[in-house]
Formats: sequence, C-alpha cells, structure tokens
Amino acid sequence: MRKLVAIDCLHTKRCLLLFMAIFFLSFYVAAQMRQVHLEMTGSYNRIKRFGFYSPAEGYIAGTGTSGHWIGHTTDTGRTYIKKYFNYVNFNGYIFNWSLAFSISGVKVINQSSIIVYGDYGYVPAILYSNNGGDSYTLVYYSQYDPWVLRTGIKDLAFSQNNTVGYAVDADRILKTNDGGLTWNVSRTDPGSYFDCIEVIDDNTVYAISTEYSSNKILRTFNGGLTWQQINLPNGGRFNYAYFMTAFTGWVNVFDDAGNKYFYKTTDGGTNWVLRNNIEATPFDCQKFIFTDNNTGYSLVSQNMVLKTVDGGSTWEPLPRDNNFEYLGYSHEDLH
Repeated sequence: MRKLVAIDCLHTKRCLLLFMAIFFLSFYVAAQMRQVHLEMTGSYNRIKRFGFYSPAEGYIAGTGTSGHWIGHTTDTGRTYIKKYFNYVNFNGYIFNWSLAFSISGVKVINQSSIIVYGDYGYVPAILYSNNGGDSYTLVYYSQYDPWVLRTGIKDLAFSQNNTVGYAVDADRILKTNDGGLTWNVSRTDPGSYFDCIEVIDDNTVYAISTEYSSNKILRTFNGGLTWQQINLPNGGRFNYAYFMTAFTGWVNVFDDAGNKYFYKTTDGGTNWVLRNNIEATPFDCQKFIFTDNNTGYSLVSQNMVLKTVDGGSTWEPLPRDNNFEYLGYSHEDLH
C-alpha cells in the first residue's frame, strides 16, 4: 500500500487535511482522496508542511491567530497536539527579541529530533529540537543583504542518511553535514528567490526557483562544490519541477501565449522531451511528484489532485469523499 497526502490550507476560517490511500492489486487500482481532519470554525489555522517518522506518527507545521506551531500526531493527522515556540535557546544570536518565529516547514528526523525552518522578521532561521518540539535551539540565523529583507528559509531536505542536508532562501543554498546542527553557505545567488530543494543523494541536488521573474533550476553532482544552471525547454518559464532520480525529472512550463507544456528529462536536464498534447491535455499545476517513471500526482485548481499513469502524457482527476471548499483556498503541499 502507498499513501499520498495533500494538505488544503486556508488563511481564514478552516484548515483541511486530506489523505489519499492507493491500493495496488494485480489488475485493479482504487484511489480516492479522503478527508482526515477539519479544524473548528474560527480557528484561522493554516497547514504549511508536514513530515512523518512512521506511517501514523509525525509532525505538522502550521500557523494561526494564536501564533505558529508544530502539531504532533500519532493517528495520521486525525488529531494532533499543538506546540508553540515558547522555549528557544537563541544560541548567542542577537536580534530583535520581540520578533516571533514564522514557520515555513518541518523536517522530521525521528520521533524526538525535528528541524523547523522559516524566519524571524524575514531573516532566514532554522531551529533544532531533540525533544519532539518541547524546546528548540536556534542553529542558523543569517540575512544575506543587511539592507534587503526578502524571504526566510523556504525549503529544506536531507539525503537518505539524514546527515547531509540542504536548504534554500531567496539568495543562498545552504548545506549541513552533521544532521542539521550547523549550516554553511554552499552557493550565493542573490535575488534568485529559491523556494524548493530536491535532494537525491549526498552529492546530487536540485535547487529550484519558481518565482516568475527569476525562474531557474541549479544542480550539483559533487555535493555543492559547483553548481550549474539547467537549460529549460520552450523559453524556460515554469510552474514547478520535480526530479525523481539524479537524471530523471519533469517540468511544467508555459509560454507568452498561455500554452502549458509538460516535459521529461532522462539526462539531468540536458535534453527534454514533450509529454503532453497541449490542445488535448494542457497541464497547469502548482506542485507535482512522481513515485515511478509512469505514476505521478499533481495539485491543480481548487482542492483537485490529478493522477497520471503514463509518465505525464495524460492526467485524470482523483475522486474525493467531500466537496469542502472555502473562498478559493486550496492545497499547498503533497507528500
């Protein structure tokens, strides 16, 4: 059994957490999005990211009127216990103590060790906890340009051994070799607005900026010693890109006429092959992932998840067990 999770995050009244269970049988595939959690009216919570250390247990990164929080769940997100950032060891860093931590996401290493990332007043920051979020140590706090506030840490990911990891902010790619306890700059690229990092292994990493004005994908094959920018197809402007292996990846691009294209590479972005007929299946998404060369999932429009079984040539919507919607807010992440 495989499980795909999508989160529907509302800035206002409610926050919805959706799970989709996919059962693979010999000649039959059944897939449906199932509602798992719905916040109380008036809670104003928004789910940002999440991570699990077992099929049922993990942490949710969220925000609300009462502040930013981590939610610990032991029942796949049906219920969770919120923990706020009230106990932080600032580790010698000096800044405006009145600023509150703003969370962008969470990386779960194990039941006790978690890393949360975001910012203090738009200054990129990373917090580390070894007691399940009861308290934290500030392990990274740095602003590239002291006169310009852009973003905090937007994404963070580790290789399979949970020792080597990478993170991105608007101007830099960071790296850790000790499980997230210390971080150093691997590359400086001012104004790139990186917002996604995909770590294939210790040495192979893709840093992505989906920002319209700075669309780019950088890659390294030597652990961040050098980085190269990938040449993208059809003008190079894209909504999202995903790399499943060191050389296999997909990208959703668009042109000035509003046409949407879906391309695949099998050589790390040197060459791209068009997968979709834009007249029959135009493809425009916010985020997508692939679980093998043929099977992928994408977030599109309001609360809709699409699935492909032919490597991205065609996409079909997955059914869901509810019709919940609110003011046009929709999914932000899937895992």
